[in-house]
Amino acid sequence: MCYNDIGADLLHESKKEELNKFKTYVTYDEDYRVVYYYEKYHEVPKGLYAKKIEDFMIEFCESYPIMCEEEIPKFESTDDILHRCLINIKDINKVAIYDVKGKLIAKKEKTKDNIK
Repeated sequence: MCYNDIGADLLHESKKEELNKFKTYVTYDEDYRVVYYYEKYHEVPKGLYAKKIEDFMIEFCESYPIMCEEEIPKFESTDDILHRCLINIKDINKVAIYDVKGKLIAKKEKTKDNIK
């Protein structure tokens, strides 16, 4: 596994409070969120929501609209989701999955060894 520990939880407490909000009118209680850490920005933009971690795989479909479940890549691991994010999202150097209450689930950093 090409996992590079990025140290302590990087998400500031004030940002954790925003994880469960979408715009100003929707609040999530038990879902998960991907957080992208961009190379050129100090802020940590909030990413996708999912009810289950496996549901993030829908973002890696090769074609849209999705006509059947077989088009969604098979969930392998949380590390696989993080790795796919690092490859597919331009300019990020770190990625993490949090529950919407602010608990860090997993994190990964782009390195020369794991992203070619």
